[in-house]
Formats: sequence, C-alpha cells, structure tokens
Amino acid sequence: MSGLSINGDAQARLRLGQDDAAYARLDITHNLHPGRRWMEIVFSLDAPLTSVKDKLYRHTGSNPSNIKVFLKFTPEDPGRLLLDPTQTLRAVGCVEGCILHVVDESGEAGVIPSGERTENMEGKYVMDDETYDKRDGTARKFLARLQKQQPDLFSKKEEKIEEDEESWKKRLDSARTTFAIGTRCRLSGDRRGAVAYVGPRPSKSLRQIWIGVALDEPLGCTDGRDDPTKKTPASQKVLFECNGDNYGEFVEPDQVEVGAFPPIDPFDLLDEI
Repeated sequence: MSGLSINGDAQARLRLGQDDAAYARLDITHNLHPGRRWMEIVFSLDAPLTSVKDKLYRHTGSNPSNIKVFLKFTPEDPGRLLLDPTQTLRAVGCVEGCILHVVDESGEAGVIPSGERTENMEGKYVMDDETYDKRDGTARKFLARLQKQQPDLFSKKEEKIEEDEESWKKRLDSARTTFAIGTRCRLSGDRRGAVAYVGPRPSKSLRQIWIGVALDEPLGCTDGRDDPTKKTPASQKVLFECNGDNYGEFVEPDQVEVGAFPPIDPFDLLDEI
C-alpha cells in the first residue's frame, strides 16, 4: 500500500491467513437492538454474502432469509445495501474497521446465542463510541488513517455497486431468455413440466435466480407460492400458477433441462412393464 506502512501490528489487524485469505475485524449493529454493538468480529473478506449472513445469524439470532445487510465506513454513514449473494466483502470495498448494519425485516428479534448474552453482560461488546474512540490501536482508527492516506479506496464504492446492479440485470435477462416462460423442461427424477417463473424469491437471497416450474404431476414442493411451509408474508407470495398443491417446484438454473419433453403418457409406462 503506497503511503501506509504495514508493520507487524497492522498485519495482525489485517489478519492475513492461509493462501493470502484476508480477514478484517468489523463491528455489527442491528435495527432491533439499537443500544447494542458487537465489537471487532472477525470476517473473511473473501466470504460471499450468504456466508456473511450465516455468521451474522450466529451472533445476532436473526434468520439470514429475513435480513438486509448494509456496509458502513463510519457510524454516520447511511450504509450501502449489499444485495448480490455471491459477492464478497472484498468486492464491495470492505476493509478493517467497517460496520455491518443488520436490518431484520421480520420485526421479531431473534434469540441471541447464550454465549453472546454472557459476553454482553461482562461488557465485552457494549461500549459507547466516546470510550471506544479514546482507545489506541482500534480498528476504527486504522480505518480512519487508511481513508485519509488512500481516499481512492473509499470514493469508488458507489460506482462499483452501480456496476453490480447492471451485471445483475444482464444475468437475469440472460436467464429469462434461456428459460422462456412456457418452455417445456425436465427436472431430476424425470419430472416434467413448463417454465412458469424466472427470478428471485422474496424469502431467499435477493440476487439468486430461481426457476419456477409448473409440473405435470404433483411431484413438487409448492403450489406456486414462494415457500408454503413458512407463514411470513414474503413466503406466502404466489410467484406462478400451477394445478395445485405439489404441482410446482423451485430449482436453480443448473437443475433444469429445457427441450422437447412432452407429458409422460401413463399408457407408455404400461407398455414397458
């Protein structure tokens, strides 16, 4: 890094591990726990957003499918919404000392693991900003020094997010071209049907593409709703029409084979016996 001396102490804070996988200490804040801050939790900068959400769940108790994650560079920063489930923290410019702000849209505070509650009672994670700012060698001071000496690292974050949005739209358009609505297809187990939906599911990661298939036979797990097994409004949303219970299925694109797959004639099966 030009202009910044990386001594042993700084290297420790950057947490360089095996295969040059970089780690960073990040604070966590939560909309349902406004008076609480999880201090300097170690995250891999090469972990995708799905893994980040899993780790946030282990600390905060909020279900990964219910949360939005915002990356903040300072406590006053309104934050940048992280959407792409495959994108890493490194790709969005996250560095040592940043803040991950969790917004749980379910409105129900999750059960914080017992170990977290004990550590909180001992004062490990709860500290006001004034006290924290008086400490030397903190991740926040390291981040402030890095921002001052290398402002370019922080000035291009919004541009990167806009590029990611364009990439997402192109990926979605490509999937909708490949899996055109009404196209016949086949799933595992020779289950056949027609493509009925292509896009994200409200109960899942917002930038994960799913194919909704209206099956010929009741061999699926849905009736066209996002997830009939859950009672949240998002899970109950109808994304496509099919013939009823278990006549629908959601699969990822690599699990769908499109082509001339007509409905299976039961009399053909009798001929094979």
